[in-house]
Amino acid sequence: MTTVANRQDFKVADLSLAAFGRKEITLAEHEMPGLMSIRKEFAAAQPLAGARVTGSLHMTVQTAVLIETLVALGAEVRWASCNIFSTQDHAAAAIAVGPNGTPEAPRASRSSPGRARRWRSTGGARSRR
Repeated sequence: MTTVANRQDFKVADLSLAAFGRKEITLAEHEMPGLMSIRKEFAAAQPLAGARVTGSLHMTVQTAVLIETLVALGAEVRWASCNIFSTQDHAAAAIAVGPNGTPEAPRASRSSPGRARRWRSTGGARSRR
């Protein structure tokens, strides 16, 4: 039985794809210098602190870079894929696990418990039954 206390805050097809997704996100960051410049310049100031951002867009590695930029700027982010057929499962897994988590312990090694709440994803919610 799923209860509020034990439910996961994300649904992805396969968390074991997170490492591959993280590599792809790193590559995408090099192709998105605008977002990376914003992240570098404003992350310390946390201009989006307290903002709650919800998005529904194709869950790709490029979208993952956007999500991580919003989080780096202080926003609490929730995301849902708008199309299960365009979802890159590895990108969704990497966002659910986070940059320092593992598939066995998503978000486990975050710098602070408050920051962990900012990573929420329902990207990749494909049913594989």
